[in-house]
Amino acid sequence: MTPVSQRITAALVALCGAVCLAAQSESNWSQGPGPNGNFQIDGEAPTEWSVTRDENIRWKITLPETGQSTVTVWGDRLFFTTMKPVQSDSATGKDTVAYCCDANTGEILWKRDMPGRHPSRLSGCFGDSSAPSPVTDGERVCFLNSSGMIACYDFDGKFLWENGSMSAWKPQPFLSNGLLVFTNQIYPTTVEGKFSHEFANASIEFWTQLEALDMKTGKLVWRTSCGSNMTCIPLLHELDGKPVILVGRGGGHSPPERPEGISLIDATNGETLWSLPIKGFGATMTMNMHEGQAVFFNGNEHIWI
Repeated sequence: MTPVSQRITAALVALCGAVCLAAQSESNWSQGPGPNGNFQIDGEAPTEWSVTRDENIRWKITLPETGQSTVTVWGDRLFFTTMKPVQSDSATGKDTVAYCCDANTGEILWKRDMPGRHPSRLSGCFGDSSAPSPVTDGERVCFLNSSGMIACYDFDGKFLWENGSMSAWKPQPFLSNGLLVFTNQIYPTTVEGKFSHEFANASIEFWTQLEALDMKTGKLVWRTSCGSNMTCIPLLHELDGKPVILVGRGGGHSPPERPEGISLIDATNGETLWSLPIKGFGATMTMNMHEGQAVFFNGNEHIWI
């Protein structure tokens, strides 16, 4: 990474820290989609800043190599993930580093290595192994390496548990009633860090699925059976007082999940409540609901279900 890229990375972390701290009076930013699970929060945030002129920047630190995770905050702790520094020119990487910083000063309180198994392209346009955001419940924090590692620590950095699942690059993991919900990418990348087309007609055991782990133990609680595209971004919603998740299938890279379309999932057990086949559907979007209706795009159509 060039010095300019390092400075940009550091500035982004500092800016995220400032924004999250400004909103902290209302709630902690405990996961990528925020405390409400919809990327929104009540409160005020900085609207003017300049890294060059050092205006409205609380602090900044220089970080090694690249990293794409959203910064999450709880109290005076700030969490994020970067790729592990490479020792020579490389287009791919699989190891990440989990960070815990003081949210007020930027001091690195602790960091932990997160070794992976399957490579991804460094700074890839769709993400890399560091892309999924950490998730915290205020007592423990889970870091996800998309190359095949999920690890959970307490706020002092004490190891609690780990899981070897691959989380998809683009979706954001989130909490639901004490469960860590993430998109499990079953089939791996090639040695070049790409997804090949060889799994286009793969059977259901190779389908990308949502999984829920007990945040305290790391044990599997449920797994969906309807499948979800690796670039679909599911969010937690509520329907008739029940937590639900909307997922989609279909898109590039010849995904095996069928049929193309959308499904509504019961977030308490992972069961499919209903499915709607949509021929040629591309699920590469954030799956949203509004007032009990599924809202999404299909080509040039805006559809409400």
